[in-house]
Amino acid sequence: MRGEAVVELLEGSWYGHILRGSIVIAGLLWLLGGSVSRASAASTPLAALPNAAQKLTAYDGYVVFSQYEPSARDWHLMIWHGGSIRPLPVPARDMPFDADAGPAANGRPALVYSRCAQNPAPPTANDLQSTEYVREPVWTDARGCRIYELALPNGSPKLVKGIYAPGASDSTPAIWDGDIAFARLTAGSRDAKVYLWHHSTRRLTALGGGPGPCRAPFIEGRCEAHPRTPPSAWVGGMSLDGSALGYEWVVENGGAGFGEGADPEIRVDPLRAGHQSAPSQVTATSFASGTCGYAESNSPSVAGSDLLFDTNGGGCEGGPEEILSSFKSYSATTRTWRAARFSPGLVTAIAEDHATTYWIRHDLKEFGPNDECNPGLSACSSYAFTEAQDCSPAHGSCTLMQTNNLTLGAPQSRSPGIFG
Repeated sequence: MRGEAVVELLEGSWYGHILRGSIVIAGLLWLLGGSVSRASAASTPLAALPNAAQKLTAYDGYVVFSQYEPSARDWHLMIWHGGSIRPLPVPARDMPFDADAGPAANGRPALVYSRCAQNPAPPTANDLQSTEYVREPVWTDARGCRIYELALPNGSPKLVKGIYAPGASDSTPAIWDGDIAFARLTAGSRDAKVYLWHHSTRRLTALGGGPGPCRAPFIEGRCEAHPRTPPSAWVGGMSLDGSALGYEWVVENGGAGFGEGADPEIRVDPLRAGHQSAPSQVTATSFASGTCGYAESNSPSVAGSDLLFDTNGGGCEGGPEEILSSFKSYSATTRTWRAARFSPGLVTAIAEDHATTYWIRHDLKEFGPNDECNPGLSACSSYAFTEAQDCSPAHGSCTLMQTNNLTLGAPQSRSPGIFG
């Protein structure tokens, strides 16, 4: 079964001034009607993904994702290959898996993930069946996490014994040629550090990471302790290749009303011979206005020194929430961006596998365009901001897609703003 996904190559760029808690509405409205050139990317729908988490990883034709089972109220680690889906031999748990696929030390497909003595608080069952969304795990709340590896497609999970420090908690791993990147929280700390474990020497190399809590810019410029949201910094997910590590960096600075305080970032650390070869580079920054308007980048996936990710966002000035969705890539070598807008529906997870891009297409249950929603938008929904966060059938339908040789726009020396 084949389908046509409309991708629009972005031509312009918008550098509107963004403040924490506000956006320049005029610039956002320009975006919604901005000029783009159109191109068609032939894409293949592979499978429906009801109740899937919006995280993908893939290597050598094996695509791995987490899927929620409403009757048991837990998550299962699933694998797609050759047109069929089945569970992996990994115990179910009460939160999505932080899994990453890549080549093992022997070059064969492998998967790494963490198993914790204490998981972050799971989403409630009501989150998956209502207009609420499934929030990302707050990894600073986890305790006693250890890294496991299994061979794909039929291996059994084995503890990676070389990665261990007394009292530490290790999570969100990524694997490449047997080396494993991961985020570590030491005992008593809520400020994650990023490391690369070398399987041949069993030694660790410290990598960049992002700003710690209370060191990043945030509202009112102060750090406050708060019993429910103590200052924290963690990694939401990683992707590793021989030339780069890409990851989501999240800071929560605490204090009432701060939320996820420092605008989650997509970062890339250039690598050479297993060591960081240049400073960490910020490729995208998310924001929310707190009232109406947001931009969110997710799902970093590295191929060589290039980082592919998705961006979704928009505003609701004068009508229902309007969303634009795009593929974006960043080259850590040339420090340039490329982008292509996608519609209809949203791009909500991406996994690069050589020249093949696997991704999740999310079609919201309530969708435009209509009289209040401009044509050419990716989605228009009165609940768009929340429904776009998960694949619950109550919110719409998610489909695993495959695109070969994804074509993006011309390189730009600066980020193409929110959408172009």
